[in-house]
Amino acid sequence: MVYVIFAIFNVFWGRITGDEGFYAVVSRGVLEGMRPYRDFLFTQMPALPYIYAGWFSFFGPGIVSGRIFSALLGAATVALTASACYRHSGHKIAGLFGGLLLAANFSFVFDITKIKTQSLTAFFLSCAIFILSGRRHANRLLTASFAMLFVSLALLTRLSILPVLLFLWCYMGWLCRRNFKAYLVLLVVNIVVMLGMVAYFYDDGAMLFGVYGFHKEYYGFPAWNHAHFNEFLVGWMRNELSVMLLFFAAIIYLGHLLFRARKKIWHFAIRSLFPIFLLCSYLAATAIHCINVKSYPTHQISIMPIGVVFATTVLSRPVFALLKSKPVIASLLFCALLIIPMPLQDFVINFNGNGSIGKTMEAAQIIRRNSTRGDTILSFYGDLAVETGLTVLPGYEQNEFSYFPNMSNERSLKLKTTNLPKLIDDLQSKKAHIVCITNDSFSKMTLNNPAIMKQIKNILATNYQLVGKVTQYGQFFKDLYILKALP
Repeated sequence: MVYVIFAIFNVFWGRITGDEGFYAVVSRGVLEGMRPYRDFLFTQMPALPYIYAGWFSFFGPGIVSGRIFSALLGAATVALTASACYRHSGHKIAGLFGGLLLAANFSFVFDITKIKTQSLTAFFLSCAIFILSGRRHANRLLTASFAMLFVSLALLTRLSILPVLLFLWCYMGWLCRRNFKAYLVLLVVNIVVMLGMVAYFYDDGAMLFGVYGFHKEYYGFPAWNHAHFNEFLVGWMRNELSVMLLFFAAIIYLGHLLFRARKKIWHFAIRSLFPIFLLCSYLAATAIHCINVKSYPTHQISIMPIGVVFATTVLSRPVFALLKSKPVIASLLFCALLIIPMPLQDFVINFNGNGSIGKTMEAAQIIRRNSTRGDTILSFYGDLAVETGLTVLPGYEQNEFSYFPNMSNERSLKLKTTNLPKLIDDLQSKKAHIVCITNDSFSKMTLNNPAIMKQIKNILATNYQLVGKVTQYGQFFKDLYILKALP
């Protein structure tokens, strides 16, 4: 119930993010028969647009539609994570704590209800963890099959899940050691299918650029630095302080148990393989997020179920003992752990519509009055295209992330990006019936170069007329200018 209330607030009044627009655009593109990397630049693994396209085929493309789907995935993630905590620990209270660590975390709800990779990745991982959380597996090969399926789907949604799949292969290899030959066949099938998916989407290196090379090139090949790491760490702590405290306490407690076991350490370690698998997976995925060229603390939301299940299952015994002996103190401590960090967490709600879907709808009304079905739109804001049903001008599917001003014409054409000459030609030839622009996007288009600014301003003044303005629009609450091509 806690999650449902927070999710409803965010779906309809939560601040919109730029990423949501391009994820909705590419999902609509897949619904229309396009393919990632071949027909448009895409900067993530290919699963998301296909799955959201399936949802859009029934409920229609749109930001609210996509957010509702994400919110449902988030609800399933909370339920599966709580169930996994209960299944493995044997304590119902562990399930309750595990579920609340997600549901009562503003940052988790804020991010998981967006049209982004986090909701889908966290859902697939929670499915796999739930399957693996049983203490006894009637058919371990079947367990391995389903666990590999869901972790592979998570990897096909977000590349940073790769170490989770590698650790899963090792973990299931041990569990299936008595039927190892059959397991090897299953492992080979998993590898071949994943390689087949990469081969299908590779498209002469376009997939490699989108998933890996893009992040380096777009941000100018910056070197890793401590300032970036510190920014990531501070944001991670602000958003997930409760989970982090329990996670590191669980590491210390598990290490203490292993040390106490001494001669029986091997047998104890074997019994502890599930939490050890979770620990290794979480730390490895976190390491990838830390060293990435441009990483944000919200990327940790995608692996949050792993951290929660690890912490609650390892700490279930001492927590249950404390709850049994001193229930009031234990309950107060847990409530404090949930409530005190809340003001630090990222959760921007505006009931007046500022920065949220309300402003998108306001802009969409102006655009509809000045366009007809089949018209094209040039913008760095994909939510406007999806909400109006206009066609995104080719090369702008990833919003600002499609724009590489200095890229050569030949390479830009191959990778489905837009460079400065293409942008100028698109505006001069009025290929877009509608142009939507903010001061921020104008600065990015012109590189803050006075000569380019003057050139593009003249082109817009000659070829387009201003038909509307929306204040407090978008993720950064900017003024949005809506222009229509002159006859």
